Amino acid sequence: MERTGRKFVSQIEPLALKWLSLIEFSDEESNSTKLRAQAIRLSNSGYTINQISQICLSTPKTVSKWICEWEKYQFDSLIDKPRPGRPPLISGERHYELVDIVKKNPKQLKSAIAEIEELFGKKISVKTLKRIIKKKLRWCRGRKSLKSKRNENDFREAQKEIEILKDEAKANVIDLYYVDESGFTGVPEIPYAWQDEDEQLLLPSGKTPRINVLGFLNKQNDFFPCVFDCPVTSDIVVACFDAFSSHITKRTIVVLDNAPIHHSAIFKAQIGKWEERGLFLYFIPKYSPELNLIEILWKHIKYFWLSTSAYKGFEFLKAELDNILANVGKEFTISFS
Repeated sequence: MERTGRKFVSQIEPLALKWLSLIEFSDEESNSTKLRAQAIRLSNSGYTINQISQICLSTPKTVSKWICEWEKYQFDSLIDKPRPGRPPLISGERHYELVDIVKKNPKQLKSAIAEIEELFGKKISVKTLKRIIKKKLRWCRGRKSLKSKRNENDFREAQKEIEILKDEAKANVIDLYYVDESGFTGVPEIPYAWQDEDEQLLLPSGKTPRINVLGFLNKQNDFFPCVFDCPVTSDIVVACFDAFSSHITKRTIVVLDNAPIHHSAIFKAQIGKWEERGLFLYFIPKYSPELNLIEILWKHIKYFWLSTSAYKGFEFLKAELDNILANVGKEFTISFS
């Protein structure tokens, strides 16, 4: 359905959609904030302004205003505006102090509230504090980082070199691909899912055969996967690189990590042959996974594209995974910045 003018919101990324849904069904947000989040989500799904106004019991003019404000301000447009004449609990110029207090203990707002109330001598609710800090902070999962282990000089140098390779690829001088291996099992990796209010969604979790995938991906979503159900060995990795090197049509650079298997004698013995075919390897520094864009693909598959039904059994997992891998760049795409 065409998205023009004020009729629909611009297409929303999956992660942002997840946050909209969390806001819509939150017990801590105001009804008006949840209503605006619902309207934006419905618009993204293709509902017309008139349909949304009927569902949300609001006028079409109001819904149109919500859509316009979302296009300009995104999540800030969902926050309730201060009412005229109502003095703020804590003045705007001191909001940075609240943010600093929360950042000291980002997991527990209650401890932050105690410190804020002692500092300002005023009572503040969790809801009010969230409304203030959302302008500067975002609620997300903490992630393990390898930054402390890597050599920052090597990392920055690799960043510069990869940017040069990206420019050459953009100019059609080379093809630039990213390669990595990932495994998939029957253990669910789904952080959130919709479920009935009075029921808990229970996903089967047990040992299943592991499906290993070695993939080559570029920023245009051209994808070359190798799938196997046995342990990853040097011989298998070499076979995958052999197949890919026979597939290329111009000078191609492959970005890869420093996994031991990529430095095995069997693997290194084939590099000369691949270079004769026009395939060259670029090794990123150790502990630098963010330089390998295919990591984003594995995250999308595990957290967004595999459905809950994939975990009913191994045959379901394999069928869904095969469908996704076959349709990367078609039904399943990633917008790289």
